[in-house]
Amino acid sequence: AFPNLTKPQIVSFVNGLFDVTMDLNAFKQHLRDFLIANKEFESEDNTELFIEEAEANLARAQQAEWEYMASVPGLLRGAGDIENEA
Repeated sequence: AFPNLTKPQIVSFVNGLFDVTMDLNAFKQHLRDFLIANKEFESEDNTELFIEEAEANLARAQQAEWEYMASVPGLLRGAGDIENEA
């Protein structure tokens, strides 16, 4: 079915899929490694494989920006600031 893969590659991939000691991140990495090794995969869109990591990176960046803004007086408007202006 996969002429570009060897039998040991396929056996290793399938054994890895059923390895119950792997956590979710290790499973995803194993799957990505197999897909990258598969030459037919190169022509397909693979952005959905990295969605969770991209979302986590975005959340970390937003948190870091908020922490920076919170550390500089006057950049964030608190509820007390709004009430004092009224």
